[in-house]
Amino acid sequence: MKNRIVYLSLLLLLGILILGACTQKANIGFLMDDSKTGRWAEDKAQFTKQIEEKDGVVYFKASEGDAEKQYQLAEELLNLDIDVLVIIPTDRYQAAKIVQLAHEKHVKVIAYDRIIQQCNLDFYISFDSEKVGQLQAEYMTGKCPAGNYVILKGPVTDNNTYLLCEGHRMVLDTLIKKGDIRVVYENYVNYWSAEEGYRLMKECLEQNQQIDAVLASNDQLAEGAIRALKEKGITDFPFICGQDADPAAIERIKNGEQTMTVDKPISSIATKAAEIAVKLANDEAIDNTISTNNEYKQVNTILLSPAIIDQ
Repeated sequence: MKNRIVYLSLLLLLGILILGACTQKANIGFLMDDSKTGRWAEDKAQFTKQIEEKDGVVYFKASEGDAEKQYQLAEELLNLDIDVLVIIPTDRYQAAKIVQLAHEKHVKVIAYDRIIQQCNLDFYISFDSEKVGQLQAEYMTGKCPAGNYVILKGPVTDNNTYLLCEGHRMVLDTLIKKGDIRVVYENYVNYWSAEEGYRLMKECLEQNQQIDAVLASNDQLAEGAIRALKEKGITDFPFICGQDADPAAIERIKNGEQTMTVDKPISSIATKAAEIAVKLANDEAIDNTISTNNEYKQVNTILLSPAIIDQ
């Protein structure tokens, strides 16, 4: 009888331990590049909400465009005993040092929206940026099949910049070779900001008076381009695209200043990223993935679908 009581007590203790392991809260670090402009404040809010609904805790920091500061902030987060670190990298290569540091502390890393190159990254979730570029170019060439095009590219520190350009070229190259479309100006910005879009568009307008279409890689660049056009006294705007469906961009589309944007629903990426973070924290399998080469390995990946918004 005594042995039976001991045996039952051990079973009860084991059950409690298993239940505790199953209900263990996930501590998630969320390290952003930008928490203030464009869509990013909404990403922060949605991701935090989703983690908290799963009884997890989010520890948040943002580098605000400073790659060296992002590494320092990563160190601070990793000292908080987090289970998983979710990063929107400021620099796609420099952030590899953060992945290495996290792994030294046995913390898994998810790249959110932007991939981290040349490292042993655990997971990557984003939208299909090549598809975004393709959607932009297809829409714009449908509206403006011939004429002078301007391409405002993102920063070279973000791999999405190159994916967008690949999507653009899938559509534009044939029309360029035929002579229907002439790219009169294209350049990279230093940062994803309206000021950078304004700077490049102002430079473009000093060289070219006739512009028929502007492929702006996101809505902030489109905002800056529109400001430069207004400043130049241009009222008959060219066709202008963007991406992210920023609230200000939606208003510009309603007002006829911006032609279209590509929507990447923040609720979709934040919800999925939170789900993946909690699963990684609990060593659970993640299904329905593809892989992306980050110049070091094939990284488990989920790419979400974008959609067009116009008037």
